[in-house]
Amino acid sequence: EFLYLVPVNAIVLYLAFRPSKRSPAGFVTVLIGILYAPVRFFLDFLRPEDTDPRYAGLTFAQWSAIVAFCLAIYVASRILKTGKPAETVARTSGEAQERLRIILREDEEAQKQHVAGRQTEAERKKAEIARARAEREREDAELAAAEAARARKDAAGAKDTGGEADASATETETEAEAEAEAEAAGAAETTAAAGGGATARPAAARPGGAGKKKNKNRRR
Repeated sequence: EFLYLVPVNAIVLYLAFRPSKRSPAGFVTVLIGILYAPVRFFLDFLRPEDTDPRYAGLTFAQWSAIVAFCLAIYVASRILKTGKPAETVARTSGEAQERLRIILREDEEAQKQHVAGRQTEAERKKAEIARARAEREREDAELAAAEAARARKDAAGAKDTGGEADASATETETEAEAEAEAEAAGAAETTAAAGGGATARPAAARPGGAGKKKNKNRRR
């Protein structure tokens, strides 16, 4: 089988890379099936029955070779009738390999650029997330500072209000004490005046009483 496949591969490579009289596209592929199926069919007769059982006198590989050979003949006839010559990739196999290396290199560079682009995009998203987090923290700090300032202002206002209330209460107490003192002084003056009048009346009444007694004696 190996000795048979060596010339088959040589024919296939010649038809695939010859610069002139190009075969129709797909003809080389079906030609491989046409050339390989017969040798596989005849070589399977040499396989023992205990490893390759027979089905109607033939192995499974032989039946597959028959089907592949018939199908390849049909497709080859259709390609030769309606197929168009394949476009030349390169004049020689060396040139084709060089182009393939260039394509692979370009694909590798494109892959690297894609990876770099994804990394750049990921870093940009991380930077945006960090920026948004910093902005949120700054806003939270501003809100906390505003609340602290408002609390200090409310505390100062409450302190001032308490001081004013204490001052008002002190003034009220002072005024009440002054009024009480004034009322006490007025009451003392009234009491003193009332005591002096009572003392004057008995002194004035005594002479009158003596005159009455004298009149009574004169009558007697």
